[in-house]
Amino acid sequence: MQRRFNEWLQRQEAGGKTFTPEQRWWLDLIAAHIGINLEMSAEDFTSGAFFQRGGQVAALRAFGGELLPVLDELNEELGGK
Repeated sequence: MQRRFNEWLQRQEAGGKTFTPEQRWWLDLIAAHIGINLEMSAEDFTSGAFFQRGGQVAALRAFGGELLPVLDELNEELGGK
């Protein structure tokens, strides 16, 4: 799973996308969550470290309108949907 996540990050960077340190924190935690649970939904932002960091509101603030598309992409890439 970590290899697929790193490959996804590399493709994003090759396409000109860069992530802030805060966005990387969210991405790393989302990837870890998917690695354990095979998927992540918006509701998962309401518990654990996600909630402690501000939940979905903070994630939306970090990613803006890109949060749900990124979440969908990572679910597909890492969760095998």
